[in-house]
Amino acid sequence: MAANANWQDGNTKGEPGSSLHGVTGREPVFQMTMETVGEKEATDLKGRKFALPVDSEHKAKTVRLYSVAAPHMRTFHLSWIAFMICFFSTFAAPPLMPVIRDNLGLTKVDIGNAGIASVAGAVVSRLLMGTICDLVGPRYGCAILMMITAPAIFCMPLVSTPVGFILGLHQMVKCSD
Repeated sequence: MAANANWQDGNTKGEPGSSLHGVTGREPVFQMTMETVGEKEATDLKGRKFALPVDSEHKAKTVRLYSVAAPHMRTFHLSWIAFMICFFSTFAAPPLMPVIRDNLGLTKVDIGNAGIASVAGAVVSRLLMGTICDLVGPRYGCAILMMITAPAIFCMPLVSTPVGFILGLHQMVKCSD
């Protein structure tokens, strides 16, 4: 008990753990790696060594940003590129709305319908993506959705009617989910 009172006297010395309120320094220490001694090196399904060190679940332990080694870093880079494409396709239209409105001759009703189509597209595509992710997994689901919606997104600069804008915006929102 005297060791715990030392902090009041300004004396920082005391028994080990006295300043840590219940931490004794004798707690069990757990190893943080999942490797075991004598385990063979991890390989992919074709028997090739991974380019990065991996744990027992074949998850990369390090990140090398300037590498495109398969599968870990290639997947990482394709994921952030896919995210940025979806992000820009979703948020590209609102800042450009004054220009789009003037060029396409959109009325307030058309802009309102585009907003409704955007929200409806988000709801429908999230419901569909849940099912697709359950069936084929998130990687294939995202890839399939992006391949299906990419032509509509790439053709957005060719739109010349309000209906084309509403349908294109609907496709962009589906791609972002």
